[in-house]
Amino acid sequence: LSIARLPRLEQMFTINPKIVVAQAIEGAQAGKHLIIPGLMARLLFHITRMLPAGMLKKATERKFRSMKGLLLKPVVNPAIS
Repeated sequence: LSIARLPRLEQMFTINPKIVVAQAIEGAQAGKHLIIPGLMARLLFHITRMLPAGMLKKATERKFRSMKGLLLKPVVNPAIS
């Protein structure tokens, strides 16, 4: 999935994987139990904790329905099936 295909707002929440790994390692070494890389992701985390569960569920369902064409299809392992 190309970041360029995402809406502008979602591009703001997208973080380079190298930065995520660096922050995760740094946080783990500091003994942190919760590591949320990126300012926008941290803000979203704290804002969603204040929202009523029903409102958050509706917003999440609506977002996943709108992303239906962008999501990758799951890979089925024939050895397990």
